[in-house]
Amino acid sequence: MNKAQFIELLNDDLKNEYTHMLFYLHYAAMVEGLHRFEVREFLLEEAKSEMLHVDEFAHVITGLGGQPIPASKEFPADMTCPYDILSYAIHMEREVVANYAARMKQTDELHGSLAWEDVDSDAAYVHVFMEDNVKDSRKTVDELLKVIKHAD
Repeated sequence: MNKAQFIELLNDDLKNEYTHMLFYLHYAAMVEGLHRFEVREFLLEEAKSEMLHVDEFAHVITGLGGQPIPASKEFPADMTCPYDILSYAIHMEREVVANYAARMKQTDELHGSLAWEDVDSDAAYVHVFMEDNVKDSRKTVDELLKVIKHAD
């Protein structure tokens, strides 16, 4: 794997972060039901957190000499039930935990790339960055699982 390929993977991760931000913002407006206010507040806080992730990923990409691509993926936009919304959020967060864990392994491949100047420091930095993102997204999964545990 070379630097350009890795930046492409980081741009896909950035796309996920944009998607999560939009998902949380959208469903903060759409959520209905008995616990609407609490769920709405949670979703708005998550949207803020995702906005910070978007910024962090964009800075990592530019720091590696790449161009961040402002795009998002599709997500279902017609849910109103808090349980359904939070369950889908768990799905999205679990997906990025797996992606970021894979990215951490891929940073090891970057050490062998002769075309990448300062590969050791760049790869180590991205590895630690991904560790932080795994922890953050996994924490969100764990909290969401506690919230919906008795909802069904």
